[in-house]
Amino acid sequence: MATRMGSIRAERPHGSASPNRRYPDGRICSAPGCDARISIYNRNDRCWAHLGLKVPRLRGRKIGS
Repeated sequence: MATRMGSIRAERPHGSASPNRRYPDGRICSAPGCDARISIYNRNDRCWAHLGLKVPRLRGRKIGS
């Protein structure tokens, strides 16, 4: 991006962007009794409801401990 007399000029992205990774179609959540279909873009074997909770770190401190 270059500035020229107060204006901004944009460029198209170039290079080879890799495609999104895909996983097999038709997968079902592996939790017992759950028949939710998993997206081909979801790398996990469980749906969002059965995946488990991840607690993020904020400013170097753990939350919920």
